[in-house]
Amino acid sequence: MWQNHHALFRLVERVDRKTVFWNLLLLAAAVLIPFATTTLGSYPTLAASAFLYGVVLSCCATFYNLLLLHLARSNAFAPEVPPATIAATIRGYRTGWLVYVGATLVALVLPIVSFAAYLTVVVYFLVPRGADSDTQLSARHWW
Repeated sequence: MWQNHHALFRLVERVDRKTVFWNLLLLAAAVLIPFATTTLGSYPTLAASAFLYGVVLSCCATFYNLLLLHLARSNAFAPEVPPATIAATIRGYRTGWLVYVGATLVALVLPIVSFAAYLTVVVYFLVPRGADSDTQLSARHWW
Protein backbone atom coordinates (compact mmCIF):
# COMPACT_ATOMS: atom_id res chain seq x y z
CA MET A 1 0.00 0.00 0.00
CA TRP A 2 2.73 2.48 0.88
CA GLN A 3 4.65 1.83 -2.32
CA ASN A 4 1.50 2.68 -4.28
CA HIS A 5 0.90 5.71 -2.05
CA HIS A 6 4.43 6.93 -2.72
CA ALA A 7 4.01 6.36 -6.47
CA LEU A 8 0.77 8.36 -6.43
CA PHE A 9 2.22 11.31 -4.54
CA ARG A 10 5.22 11.54 -6.88
CA LEU A 11 2.71 12.94 -9.37
CA VAL A 12 0.92 15.33 -7.03
CA GLU A 13 1.82 18.99 -7.32
CA ARG A 14 -0.48 20.49 -4.67
CA VAL A 15 -1.68 19.25 -1.29
CA ASP A 16 -4.60 20.93 0.47
CA ARG A 17 -6.41 20.38 3.79
CA LYS A 18 -8.80 17.80 2.31
CA THR A 19 -5.85 15.83 0.97
CA VAL A 20 -4.32 15.78 4.44
CA PHE A 21 -7.68 14.77 5.93
CA TRP A 22 -8.15 11.79 3.57
CA ASN A 23 -4.52 10.82 4.05
CA LEU A 24 -4.93 10.85 7.85
CA LEU A 25 -8.04 8.65 7.60
CA LEU A 26 -6.07 6.24 5.43
CA LEU A 27 -3.31 6.17 8.04
CA ALA A 28 -5.85 5.68 10.84
CA ALA A 29 -7.28 2.64 9.07
CA ALA A 30 -3.84 1.31 8.15
CA VAL A 31 -2.77 1.06 11.81
CA LEU A 32 -5.34 -1.74 12.19
CA ILE A 33 -3.81 -3.88 9.43
CA PRO A 34 -1.28 -5.72 11.67
CA PHE A 35 -4.03 -6.68 14.15
CA ALA A 36 -6.39 -7.87 11.40
CA THR A 37 -3.58 -9.75 9.65
CA THR A 38 -2.49 -11.50 12.85
CA THR A 39 -6.09 -12.46 13.60
CA LEU A 40 -6.62 -13.84 10.10
CA GLY A 41 -3.29 -15.69 10.24
CA SER A 42 -4.19 -17.26 13.58
CA TYR A 43 -7.74 -18.22 12.55
CA PRO A 44 -7.83 -18.45 8.73
CA THR A 45 -11.00 -20.56 8.60
CA LEU A 46 -12.99 -18.46 11.06
CA ALA A 47 -15.58 -16.21 9.42
CA ALA A 48 -15.08 -13.46 12.01
CA SER A 49 -11.34 -13.16 11.37
CA ALA A 50 -11.80 -13.12 7.57
CA PHE A 51 -14.56 -10.54 7.98
CA LEU A 52 -12.44 -8.34 10.28
CA TYR A 53 -9.56 -8.42 7.81
CA GLY A 54 -11.94 -7.48 4.99
CA VAL A 55 -13.47 -4.61 6.94
CA VAL A 56 -10.06 -3.15 7.74
CA LEU A 57 -8.75 -3.48 4.17
CA SER A 58 -12.05 -2.24 2.72
CA CYS A 59 -11.77 0.85 4.94
CA CYS A 60 -8.21 1.42 3.74
CA ALA A 61 -9.30 0.99 0.13
CA THR A 62 -12.25 3.35 0.68
CA PHE A 63 -10.06 6.11 2.09
CA TYR A 64 -7.43 5.55 -0.60
CA ASN A 65 -10.10 5.85 -3.31
CA LEU A 66 -11.61 8.96 -1.71
CA LEU A 67 -8.12 10.50 -1.49
CA LEU A 68 -7.47 9.66 -5.13
CA LEU A 69 -10.81 11.07 -6.28
CA HIS A 70 -10.17 14.26 -4.34
CA LEU A 71 -6.75 14.65 -5.94
CA ALA A 72 -8.25 14.16 -9.39
CA ARG A 73 -11.21 16.50 -8.85
CA SER A 74 -9.07 19.24 -7.31
CA ASN A 75 -6.53 19.10 -10.16
CA ALA A 76 -3.77 18.40 -7.68
CA PHE A 77 -1.72 16.39 -10.16
CA ALA A 78 1.17 18.00 -12.00
CA PRO A 79 0.16 19.37 -15.41
CA GLU A 80 2.38 16.90 -17.27
CA VAL A 81 0.50 13.89 -15.83
CA PRO A 82 -1.74 12.63 -18.63
CA PRO A 83 -5.46 12.31 -17.92
CA ALA A 84 -5.23 8.70 -19.12
CA THR A 85 -2.79 7.94 -16.29
CA ILE A 86 -5.15 9.43 -13.72
CA ALA A 87 -8.11 7.54 -15.20
CA ALA A 88 -6.19 4.24 -15.20
CA THR A 89 -5.21 4.79 -11.58
CA ILE A 90 -8.81 5.48 -10.55
CA ARG A 91 -10.05 2.38 -12.40
CA GLY A 92 -7.35 0.22 -10.87
CA TYR A 93 -8.05 1.27 -7.29
CA ARG A 94 -11.81 1.12 -7.76
CA THR A 95 -11.39 -2.50 -8.90
CA GLY A 96 -9.33 -3.28 -5.80
CA TRP A 97 -12.01 -1.70 -3.61
CA LEU A 98 -14.75 -3.78 -5.25
CA VAL A 99 -12.84 -7.01 -4.68
CA TYR A 100 -12.14 -6.14 -1.04
CA VAL A 101 -15.79 -5.32 -0.34
CA GLY A 102 -16.98 -8.43 -2.18
CA ALA A 103 -14.48 -10.64 -0.35
CA THR A 104 -15.55 -9.11 2.96
CA LEU A 105 -19.16 -10.09 2.32
CA VAL A 106 -18.13 -13.57 1.16
CA ALA A 107 -16.17 -13.96 4.43
CA LEU A 108 -19.44 -14.22 6.32
CA VAL A 109 -20.26 -17.47 4.50
CA LEU A 110 -17.04 -18.81 2.96
CA PRO A 111 -13.98 -17.49 4.84
CA ILE A 112 -11.48 -19.58 2.83
CA VAL A 113 -12.85 -18.19 -0.45
CA SER A 114 -12.54 -14.65 0.90
CA PHE A 115 -8.96 -15.42 1.98
CA ALA A 116 -8.23 -16.44 -1.63
CA ALA A 117 -9.83 -13.22 -2.88
CA TYR A 118 -7.63 -11.16 -0.52
CA LEU A 119 -4.58 -12.88 -1.99
CA THR A 120 -5.90 -12.10 -5.47
CA VAL A 121 -5.92 -8.38 -4.62
CA VAL A 122 -2.28 -8.61 -3.55
CA VAL A 123 -1.34 -10.20 -6.87
CA TYR A 124 -3.50 -7.65 -8.74
CA PHE A 125 -1.59 -4.74 -7.21
CA LEU A 126 1.79 -6.28 -8.02
CA VAL A 127 1.13 -5.31 -11.65
CA PRO A 128 1.82 -1.56 -12.02
CA ARG A 129 -0.91 0.53 -13.62
CA GLY A 130 -1.59 4.23 -13.89
CA ALA A 131 0.38 6.25 -11.35
CA ASP A 132 2.11 3.10 -10.11
CA SER A 133 3.78 2.60 -13.47
CA ASP A 134 7.48 3.38 -13.67
CA THR A 135 6.85 5.20 -16.95
CA GLN A 136 5.84 8.18 -14.85
CA LEU A 137 9.30 8.37 -13.23
CA SER A 138 10.67 10.39 -16.09
CA ALA A 139 7.91 12.96 -15.60
CA ARG A 140 8.58 13.56 -11.89
CA HIS A 141 11.74 12.69 -10.00
CA TRP A 142 10.34 12.73 -6.47
CA TRP A 143 11.53 9.64 -4.74
